[in-house]
Amino acid sequence: MSDNLYAQMVQKWSMPVEMPFKLNGETVILPMVVLSGRELYEAKQKAEADTRASYGKDIPKKDEISEWDQKFNDQLAYWTIFYSVRQPDDINKKLFPTKEAVMESLTSDQAGILSNSYMTVQLNQPWLIHLDNDDP
Repeated sequence: MSDNLYAQMVQKWSMPVEMPFKLNGETVILPMVVLSGRELYEAKQKAEADTRASYGKDIPKKDEISEWDQKFNDQLAYWTIFYSVRQPDDINKKLFPTKEAVMESLTSDQAGILSNSYMTVQLNQPWLIHLDNDDP
């Protein structure tokens, strides 16, 4: 067993993901990491705050028809991309400096593609790929 078990536990697991854009005609592949529990919690909290802010004082009530879920999911996708896409040479450094930079850099379609890529990364974690979904 390693002397620094905690350091091994918190080490980011990443997977190379093809970005939905090209630079100078070249395919861009960057690491995407699985969010820690804290990062996921923060992403959800910030997505909710951004969704609330988008409504101003007219936040819909739970029983009212609204676009709340769609707006929340869009914000969560941007926050997830902010937290998960990393620098090509250092997975400990985020690629985007802010969530707003994600929104300015990507179209909504590109963000949707990366959001789907994040689900693929989650499902391909080494400790999950050996699970048998048919085993109750």
